[in-house]
Amino acid sequence: MVLAVPLVGIPVVQSPAAAASQSASVHTEESKGESAGLDVEDEVGIWQSDFNVATTELAVAFPEDFAEAVINDDSVSGWIGFRSATPEGAMPLLDKLTSVTIQENMGYSAVEVDTSASDLLRQAETFRGGFDQVVVFREGATQTFEIRFGSESGNEAGNEASRGVQVEESLTADEILPPNFGVNVESSNEDLISTEASNGGLSLGGCTTAFPIKRNGGAELGLLTAGHCPGTGTYDGVANAFNSPYPGSLLTTDVGNGGDFRWNWSKYMLSGRTYIGGTTRAFTQAANAATGTSICVYGRNTDDCTKVVAKQDVYYSAWIPDGNAYYRVGPLRGTAEHITEPGDSGGPWYRYQVAYGIHSGAVDGGSVFSTLPNALNRLGVSLWVG
Repeated sequence: MVLAVPLVGIPVVQSPAAAASQSASVHTEESKGESAGLDVEDEVGIWQSDFNVATTELAVAFPEDFAEAVINDDSVSGWIGFRSATPEGAMPLLDKLTSVTIQENMGYSAVEVDTSASDLLRQAETFRGGFDQVVVFREGATQTFEIRFGSESGNEAGNEASRGVQVEESLTADEILPPNFGVNVESSNEDLISTEASNGGLSLGGCTTAFPIKRNGGAELGLLTAGHCPGTGTYDGVANAFNSPYPGSLLTTDVGNGGDFRWNWSKYMLSGRTYIGGTTRAFTQAANAATGTSICVYGRNTDDCTKVVAKQDVYYSAWIPDGNAYYRVGPLRGTAEHITEPGDSGGPWYRYQVAYGIHSGAVDGGSVFSTLPNALNRLGVSLWVG
């Protein structure tokens, strides 16, 4: 069986028997389209890719020190913030970057902010009243957490001003916020959250898939997708294309925060490339997309490279009736605009050869994605390029 021409948004899959005989023709076809994507490699893209890869390495190497990474409005300069002084060991990475300034003594780390966002979600849930949705996020690198209460059913309960005061007083008393951070609380009877899987039954026909992966320490290959998408079923027109879910392959649960991601264990060989916009591409690096990053998203119904990352530290919870429980998701990042559609769930967020995330849905008017370094780390997998 050869699935050399996949449906939109899904990596090329080949059976083991066909891989050797088909690899030459398949890779010839793929290489033709390498530069045919919407994102033309240029000075902006190269600089941003280098910046995001380096700042992701800094965040991993110095978790107690690293605070922020922001790309300026000119798209080819930025700044990096640290909790106190710049770690001495950070200089080799910083020396690789141009047009970057350093801000020290910010008083917080990115890890602390992320923990605060998660704690804020749980604390805010205690004030939900008749609302069935809670969203927490930051607009860029501001020191204000936005807290939104919404209602999928359109029912609003309680006084908004009173709720805001209660939430703020509670958060201050419990010392959840990092130093000099504040909150802004709003509520409405609008639906704030959309997980964008179309009505396709229990198959990946209702979603998109992102990047091929390999399990660390094993031989298992799979495809990343959204956690709210199915883990088995039809893929690229082939029934039963996946093994039963591998233990620990789903990190979205109703008992704790999950990033809305999973990987599906493929029965077939993977080419190591992802189908996007009429071509395929091998993604060789995973990084966090800093605020201001020009980014692309691809899915069954979307192919867009025109927006920038504007939201970070996004966490949300919503009531899932069939599970009779609240579904908590985070951390996510995203755009200020809603640019995606149902059916795009699980698709890739990327730029050039850098993979940034897995599409989740829409939150508070913007499209959001699970950050890929977090997904790879928590799932114990790595990008697979064949």
